[in-house]
Amino acid sequence: MLSRAQVDAFVRVHGGVLRVAYLADENGRIVPFLDRLLRLVRRLDGRSLDTVAEALRRQERRVRDASRLAGISRALLEWCEFASPRGAEQLPVARQHAFAARGSAWPPVPGDSLLPYMESAQSLGIDAAELQRTLYDDRPGARVLLSVPDVTGRALLARYNLELARGVLRDAVRVELLARGGWRDVFRAVKAAGLMHELVRSGKRYRLLLTGPAAAFLVRPTRYGVRFARVLPVLARAPGWRVRAELVRDFRASSWATYLSWLLPRERSPL
Repeated sequence: MLSRAQVDAFVRVHGGVLRVAYLADENGRIVPFLDRLLRLVRRLDGRSLDTVAEALRRQERRVRDASRLAGISRALLEWCEFASPRGAEQLPVARQHAFAARGSAWPPVPGDSLLPYMESAQSLGIDAAELQRTLYDDRPGARVLLSVPDVTGRALLARYNLELARGVLRDAVRVELLARGGWRDVFRAVKAAGLMHELVRSGKRYRLLLTGPAAAFLVRPTRYGVRFARVLPVLARAPGWRVRAELVRDFRASSWATYLSWLLPRERSPL
């Protein structure tokens, strides 16, 4: 999910109404650029998360708005699959042994810099020099890129706009879901996420009222918000879907409560 800074830069409030500046490919240049980003990430298969993130950050020279690129990059990285390197789960114990051995052999003898790592390296079945190089490969940034979604730049554009919507809904107290169909999947997602909800039927149509992550009575709002965020991608597959939400937040030093109503740009949801 996008950070608040990556969302707030594209949110405007006027007259109690919130508007989200979604990204649209009006001049036909954005989707080709996103296609190039996807090709760049695919060429980095097997590299660390830090390496991939830095490669995306360096594309700032090609764009006018670095805030947009930061949000798109985060959406893309969260869409990719990363995994810890081989043997990363044993590194905490290996570090303890290496630090203990290095402490007992202090000060180090010239030429014996790998001596503290030898015992731990043998237990892992690797070379001492490799253990010294990969001693902290269990950190999040060292995770290795396994796969990139087989999608186009247009799908990435839709994914980014969807992440903007999810970022706004973190401050929702009450959310109303509307759609012309696809309710079975929506109901299943709401129940699977364990969200507090009320279903209102009006003729052949439904209105689904959800308790938002910013409700004052929630005991664990962060955990509830994570579950809540799972519902919007399912709703985005429904035909003619809309979201109407009551938002409460300290925004730019002024507290406001407003009803948000929006329809994402008509890009096919990639989810």
